[in-house]
Amino acid sequence: MTNGVTIADTAYIPGLSINGRDEREFWQGQTDDAIGGRHRSKSVNVGYLDGHVERQDAEELLVEKEGNGYPNRRPLWEP
Repeated sequence: MTNGVTIADTAYIPGLSINGRDEREFWQGQTDDAIGGRHRSKSVNVGYLDGHVERQDAEELLVEKEGNGYPNRRPLWEP
């Protein structure tokens, strides 16, 4: 917790559409990165536990808060 704000409340995926919502507050210097993203296509590099890295569309990683948790839109692992 920093200045009464939890880290989860300030975390974001660069370029994700929900970052532009009015109620979102970012630390100084984060707004351009959060809303505009780091790549032209608003994609992000994702590191996986098996060691590979893959570029994905930021919207594919959307997880919104519901109650006290952040349920995934799809399973993290499918056998």
